Amino acid sequence: MRLRCRFAFTSYQSEKAMTSTSFRRILHLRATAAVLAIGLVAVGRPILAQSCHTADSQSASMLLDLQQVADTGGTEYTALRSKLHIPAAPASQVALVSDDSTCTRARQALDSLIHVTNPNAASTLPQRALYVIRIGSVTAVNDPNGRAGEYSPIMFFNPQWSFLGNMLGY
Repeated sequence: MRLRCRFAFTSYQSEKAMTSTSFRRILHLRATAAVLAIGLVAVGRPILAQSCHTADSQSASMLLDLQQVADTGGTEYTALRSKLHIPAAPASQVALVSDDSTCTRARQALDSLIHVTNPNAASTLPQRALYVIRIGSVTAVNDPNGRAGEYSPIMFFNPQWSFLGNMLGY
């Protein structure tokens, strides 16, 4: 089964291992542009009462796609999992997060990433509901209002909330 969206990815760790300076620059610019787009779009959003998006058709689509990427039985996405540091996990370990404290922490991590890559971003970004999906020990975060061209990036964080990489979809 193929994913329903087009993915491009960048991984900070894989950038360090590359020898081509120009290719490294391209990957860095792609990640920076994705985060910058989120920062620019997020600045004008109204404050929302909750940190997590509730289950809807978009979250269902994301869950299915991330379950395919994490699937332990298939080898089709092994390289992508490796680049993004996503653990192989059964579908039961890929779940939409609804815990408000986890979603608040996900927003803080995303906002920090925005500020690191966009010094012109507002010092305080507004609250907004994010899609937060747990894949084993890794957390995937998507701001549906943030765009990189026609796509909305999914950012991946380790358990300490360090940025692992991103892929474009949705």
